[in-house]
Amino acid sequence: MTAPVASGARMAGRVAIVTGSTSGIGQRIAERYAEEGAAVVVTGRRVRLGETVAQGIRDAGGVAEFIAADLTDVDQAAHLVETTAERFGRLDTLVNNAGDPGSVRSTDGPLHTTTPEVWDSTYRSSVRTALAVTRAALPHLQRSEGGGRIVSISSVFAVRGAGYDTYSWTKAALVGLTRSLAVSYAADRICANCLTVGYVVVDRSAEMWTSPALRDHWRQVALTRPGVPDDVAAPCLWLGSDEAGYVTGAVIAVDGGMEVKGDPSFLPGWDPDEG
Repeated sequence: MTAPVASGARMAGRVAIVTGSTSGIGQRIAERYAEEGAAVVVTGRRVRLGETVAQGIRDAGGVAEFIAADLTDVDQAAHLVETTAERFGRLDTLVNNAGDPGSVRSTDGPLHTTTPEVWDSTYRSSVRTALAVTRAALPHLQRSEGGGRIVSISSVFAVRGAGYDTYSWTKAALVGLTRSLAVSYAADRICANCLTVGYVVVDRSAEMWTSPALRDHWRQVALTRPGVPDDVAAPCLWLGSDEAGYVTGAVIAVDGGMEVKGDPSFLPGWDPDEG
């Protein structure tokens, strides 16, 4: 199967996997890739949502398939990659977006307050998934005619203290992995880059981030607003395309200036009445 692409499309002829793309940031990345000519594999554990996202891309004239996978399982990660290569003939771009932000809001915090179960679950959902699918993808990315692309979605908390110790170190691990991959596979023309993302409003959190009590605190962020999925999808599109063929090992902040100006007391779950 090949992707019909518009002349001049930025992802023309490329095949991409976007992990964690059944909703939110990952969904918008998948949609933007398809809009720019890529054949996109949507993947995640939520079958109904994933099939809906893929169908929406097809309805808009793009090429997409949904392949269900739990990427904490190494065998399922390998199956995802091999099925993609069989259906589309190759793999050119991998976006490591899968992860579980639920631990940030519910069970994470200063190290002494967390448990080994939290450490393990956060590692599995963020780091292990990236390791498993990237390892499976590398042989195909090495053969990409336009040069393979790996884009990992990390967090501003990878580079800035926040009081979420487990989440922060797992996101920092993605930064380290990116830099190392950039060196290990440069001879294969694989470019590996990373986005450190700030607070992004998606459907499940929109009410939280737009409440009057919290809205005033966006003044502590340089651009004075939370991000939206398009803010992340745009640089991810560039990094996943041929245009970024001389960019590798880069860690790019997509946080509205949060890293350089943000108020560290402004955290998910912070109660403005308690200070």
